[in-house]
Amino acid sequence: MYDLVIVGAGPAGSNLARLIKDKKVLILERRDFSKVDGKSCGGLLNEDTKLFLSRLGISIPKEVVKAPQTQILKAYDMDNSLLASYRKDYLNIDRFEFDKYMLGLVGDNVEVKRASFQDARYSSRGLVVSYLEDGEEKEVECKILVGADGGASKVRKEVFPEKKFSRRYLAVQYDFEKIEDVPYMGAVFSKELTDYYSWFIPKDESIIIGGAFPEGSNVKSKMELLTLMLRARGLVFGEKVSSSGAILIRPSVRSDLFGGESSIALVGESAGLISPSSSEGISFALKSSTALAKAISNNENFFFEAYGKFLNKEWRRIFLKGLKGNLIYSKGLRGAFMKTGLLKIEGI
Repeated sequence: MYDLVIVGAGPAGSNLARLIKDKKVLILERRDFSKVDGKSCGGLLNEDTKLFLSRLGISIPKEVVKAPQTQILKAYDMDNSLLASYRKDYLNIDRFEFDKYMLGLVGDNVEVKRASFQDARYSSRGLVVSYLEDGEEKEVECKILVGADGGASKVRKEVFPEKKFSRRYLAVQYDFEKIEDVPYMGAVFSKELTDYYSWFIPKDESIIIGGAFPEGSNVKSKMELLTLMLRARGLVFGEKVSSSGAILIRPSVRSDLFGGESSIALVGESAGLISPSSSEGISFALKSSTALAKAISNNENFFFEAYGKFLNKEWRRIFLKGLKGNLIYSKGLRGAFMKTGLLKIEGI
């Protein structure tokens, strides 16, 4: 019998396991950390995330950090034919190595299995969790189940099928050879591509180009158009090396935020915790897992009261970011803001 079974070894799952020191914990993670097996993520830690990591006593090792460490972000507004440059204090990282590093911080009380969650049911002793390991279905008992498995959360889908997200996107990234140094990052706004945004980020000897597209989009053609747009505007890159994709959610209504019930909890993006304006999720993952760990440590039988208060506070944060998104993703408002003179403006 485990005290906790955590599904997912991203920042939320690993941080939760790291903080639960006096209980028997099992992590179920489908990825193989012995080889590169990442997800679509820009791999940028913002100022809020860096400060919270510092509060947790976590420093980022050099193996996780990627070059260049630039503070220049160029915003390409294709709809208004504008280009703005401004400063953003991001830490450029390798997301796979970051996840691997965070998992390495868990204690000896934590067991990790390379396995996929299947389902969960209540029993007289607590919960029975079904998972698939090496093609074989197995079961384990636990007191608390935590879904930390992202926007495509199987825990949320299987255990709470009525709790569907209002908006889902497919985040896709292509990894290209880097031919020349690119000393800046880029965000691309184009209604022809998506009602969200696209991006490019240099990473050591490569450059990643990606976008978030509504489910059902012809992603291949959208990505081809995006690369053509960037090449036409002077961005130089070589052949495509690899590609990756992941489900990305974009919370817009209060019901998108759902932390679970009874002895089954959700953290991070699986709980709907992600910025609807920037799609930044690591700070939410770290804060929600920290809040849940504190609530469980204080009272594992009635932890939802404290965790629920945290979620209500986070909804206010997400709501405000949604208002910011209304400015960013409105062609007229965005164009007017970019022309205020607060940013360095160029034509494209």
